[in-house]
Amino acid sequence: MSAFTDAVLARNCAGACADIDSILMVGALSRCDSTVDLSDNDDRYLAAIFEEGARLGLRFARQVRVIASNIVYQSNFVRDEMRAPLVAFCMIYYNPGGTEQGAIDKRYYRQHPENFVDGAWHRALMRSGAGWAVNVHAEDRELPTDFIARDPYSVVHSTPLGQNRRMDFVRRLAA
Repeated sequence: MSAFTDAVLARNCAGACADIDSILMVGALSRCDSTVDLSDNDDRYLAAIFEEGARLGLRFARQVRVIASNIVYQSNFVRDEMRAPLVAFCMIYYNPGGTEQGAIDKRYYRQHPENFVDGAWHRALMRSGAGWAVNVHAEDRELPTDFIARDPYSVVHSTPLGQNRRMDFVRRLAA
Protein backbone atom coordinates (compact mmCIF):
# COMPACT_ATOMS: atom_id res chain seq x y z
CA MET A 1 0.00 0.00 0.00
CA SER A 2 1.11 3.56 -0.54
CA ALA A 3 1.70 6.05 2.26
CA PHE A 4 -1.63 7.66 1.29
CA THR A 5 -3.60 4.42 1.61
CA ASP A 6 -1.76 3.54 4.81
CA ALA A 7 -2.77 6.90 6.31
CA VAL A 8 -6.42 6.38 5.29
CA LEU A 9 -6.36 2.92 6.90
CA ALA A 10 -4.83 4.37 10.09
CA ARG A 11 -7.69 6.88 10.33
CA ASN A 12 -10.34 4.20 9.76
CA CYS A 13 -8.98 0.99 11.29
CA ALA A 14 -10.47 -0.73 14.28
CA GLY A 15 -7.26 -2.20 15.69
CA ALA A 16 -6.75 -5.82 16.63
CA CYS A 17 -10.44 -6.80 16.86
CA ALA A 18 -11.20 -6.16 13.18
CA ASP A 19 -13.49 -8.25 11.01
CA ILE A 20 -11.60 -7.58 7.77
CA ASP A 21 -8.03 -8.86 8.01
CA SER A 22 -7.51 -9.41 4.27
CA ILE A 23 -8.84 -8.01 1.02
CA LEU A 24 -8.69 -9.84 -2.29
CA MET A 25 -8.58 -7.27 -5.11
CA VAL A 26 -9.73 -9.03 -8.27
CA GLY A 27 -8.50 -7.30 -11.40
CA ALA A 28 -6.03 -5.15 -9.49
CA LEU A 29 -2.76 -4.31 -11.14
CA SER A 30 0.54 -3.84 -9.38
CA ARG A 31 3.68 -1.94 -10.13
CA CYS A 32 6.87 -3.79 -11.08
CA ASP A 33 5.33 -7.30 -11.25
CA SER A 34 4.60 -7.15 -7.53
CA THR A 35 1.23 -8.36 -6.27
CA VAL A 36 1.50 -6.11 -3.22
CA ASP A 37 2.50 -2.67 -4.56
CA LEU A 38 -0.78 -1.61 -6.19
CA SER A 39 -1.11 0.63 -9.23
CA ASP A 40 -2.16 4.23 -8.55
CA ASN A 41 -5.79 3.58 -9.57
CA ASP A 42 -6.13 0.46 -7.45
CA ASP A 43 -4.45 2.18 -4.50
CA ARG A 44 -7.06 4.97 -4.72
CA TYR A 45 -9.86 2.39 -4.90
CA LEU A 46 -8.47 0.66 -1.82
CA ALA A 47 -8.38 3.96 0.09
CA ALA A 48 -12.00 4.63 -0.96
CA ILE A 49 -12.98 1.14 0.26
CA PHE A 50 -11.39 1.87 3.65
CA GLU A 51 -13.15 5.23 4.00
CA GLU A 52 -16.59 4.25 2.71
CA GLY A 53 -16.41 0.82 4.35
CA ALA A 54 -15.71 2.38 7.76
CA ARG A 55 -18.83 4.54 7.30
CA LEU A 56 -20.80 1.33 6.75
CA GLY A 57 -19.41 -0.24 9.91
CA LEU A 58 -16.70 -2.43 8.42
CA ARG A 59 -13.76 -2.85 10.78
CA PHE A 60 -10.38 -3.17 9.10
CA ALA A 61 -7.31 -4.64 10.77
CA ARG A 62 -4.42 -2.19 11.08
CA GLN A 63 -2.22 -4.66 9.19
CA VAL A 64 -4.82 -5.70 6.62
CA ARG A 65 -3.40 -8.05 4.00
CA VAL A 66 -4.08 -6.99 0.41
CA ILE A 67 -3.85 -9.57 -2.38
CA ALA A 68 -3.96 -8.62 -6.06
CA SER A 69 -5.54 -11.25 -8.29
CA ASN A 70 -5.40 -10.73 -12.03
CA ILE A 71 -5.29 -12.99 -15.05
CA VAL A 72 -2.14 -11.04 -16.01
CA TYR A 73 -0.52 -12.81 -13.00
CA GLN A 74 -2.04 -16.21 -13.95
CA SER A 75 -4.65 -15.79 -11.22
CA ASN A 76 -8.30 -16.26 -12.20
CA PHE A 77 -10.83 -15.57 -9.43
CA VAL A 78 -13.61 -17.40 -11.25
CA ARG A 79 -11.55 -20.58 -11.58
CA ASP A 80 -9.09 -20.55 -8.67
CA GLU A 81 -9.86 -21.19 -5.00
CA MET A 82 -9.34 -17.85 -3.19
CA ARG A 83 -10.61 -16.85 0.25
CA ALA A 84 -10.95 -13.46 1.93
CA PRO A 85 -13.52 -11.70 4.13
CA LEU A 86 -13.78 -8.90 1.54
CA VAL A 87 -13.43 -9.24 -2.23
CA ALA A 88 -13.04 -6.08 -4.30
CA PHE A 89 -13.66 -6.21 -8.05
CA CYS A 90 -11.52 -3.49 -9.65
CA MET A 91 -12.54 -2.47 -13.13
CA ILE A 92 -13.24 -5.99 -14.37
CA TYR A 93 -13.56 -5.63 -18.11
CA TYR A 94 -16.66 -7.56 -19.12
CA ASN A 95 -17.53 -7.82 -22.78
CA PRO A 96 -18.92 -11.25 -23.69
CA GLY A 97 -19.38 -10.19 -27.31
CA GLY A 98 -15.66 -9.50 -27.56
CA THR A 99 -16.21 -6.18 -29.31
CA GLU A 100 -14.02 -3.30 -28.26
CA GLN A 101 -15.45 -0.02 -27.03
CA GLY A 102 -12.87 2.65 -27.71
CA ALA A 103 -9.13 2.29 -27.58
CA ILE A 104 -8.67 -0.42 -24.95
CA ASP A 105 -5.25 -1.94 -24.27
CA LYS A 106 -6.00 -5.65 -24.65
CA ARG A 107 -2.96 -6.65 -22.55
CA TYR A 108 -4.86 -5.53 -19.45
CA TYR A 109 -8.33 -6.65 -20.48
CA ARG A 110 -7.93 -10.32 -21.22
CA GLN A 111 -10.98 -12.48 -20.87
CA HIS A 112 -11.20 -16.15 -20.00
CA PRO A 113 -14.18 -18.13 -21.40
CA GLU A 114 -15.13 -19.36 -17.89
CA ASN A 115 -15.85 -15.75 -16.91
CA PHE A 116 -18.88 -15.64 -19.21
CA VAL A 117 -20.67 -18.69 -17.84
CA ASP A 118 -23.91 -17.62 -16.14
CA GLY A 119 -23.43 -17.47 -12.38
CA ALA A 120 -19.65 -17.96 -12.50
CA TRP A 121 -18.80 -14.71 -10.67
CA HIS A 122 -21.43 -15.34 -7.99
CA ARG A 123 -20.27 -18.93 -7.43
CA ALA A 124 -16.66 -17.74 -7.10
CA LEU A 125 -17.72 -15.11 -4.55
CA MET A 126 -19.60 -17.78 -2.57
CA ARG A 127 -16.49 -20.03 -2.61
CA SER A 128 -14.37 -17.16 -1.30
CA GLY A 129 -16.34 -17.09 1.95
CA ALA A 130 -16.50 -13.29 1.75
CA GLY A 131 -19.05 -11.49 3.85
CA TRP A 132 -18.53 -8.36 1.77
CA ALA A 133 -17.75 -7.49 -1.83
CA VAL A 134 -17.12 -4.15 -3.50
CA ASN A 135 -17.54 -3.64 -7.23
CA VAL A 136 -15.68 -0.65 -8.71
CA HIS A 137 -17.05 -0.28 -12.21
CA ALA A 138 -18.18 1.80 -15.14
CA GLU A 139 -21.67 0.90 -16.31
CA ASP A 140 -20.96 0.31 -19.98
CA ARG A 141 -18.10 -2.20 -20.18
CA GLU A 142 -17.27 -3.61 -16.77
CA LEU A 143 -18.63 -6.37 -14.54
CA PRO A 144 -22.29 -5.69 -13.69
CA THR A 145 -22.88 -5.70 -9.94
CA ASP A 146 -25.93 -7.93 -10.33
CA PHE A 147 -23.57 -10.74 -11.38
CA ILE A 148 -22.31 -10.91 -7.78
CA ALA A 149 -25.29 -9.46 -5.86
CA ARG A 150 -27.40 -12.60 -6.00
CA ASP A 151 -28.90 -14.43 -3.04
CA PRO A 152 -27.53 -14.50 -0.34
CA TYR A 153 -25.70 -11.28 -1.34
CA SER A 154 -27.39 -7.91 -1.75
CA VAL A 155 -26.27 -4.37 -2.62
CA VAL A 156 -26.35 -2.32 0.58
CA HIS A 157 -24.65 0.87 -0.59
CA SER A 158 -23.67 2.52 -3.85
CA THR A 159 -21.72 5.71 -4.35
CA PRO A 160 -20.08 7.58 -7.25
CA LEU A 161 -16.33 7.23 -7.47
CA GLY A 162 -14.72 9.85 -9.65
CA GLN A 163 -16.34 11.07 -12.83
CA ASN A 164 -17.40 7.83 -14.52
CA ARG A 165 -17.26 5.03 -11.92
CA ARG A 166 -19.42 3.64 -9.15
CA MET A 167 -18.48 1.73 -6.05
CA ASP A 168 -21.14 -0.77 -4.99
CA PHE A 169 -20.91 -2.45 -1.57
CA VAL A 170 -22.46 -5.92 -1.51
CA ARG A 171 -23.08 -7.79 1.74
CA ARG A 172 -23.77 -11.44 2.40
CA LEU A 173 -27.07 -11.54 4.26
CA ALA A 174 -27.55 -13.85 7.22
CA ALA A 175 -29.06 -17.21 6.37
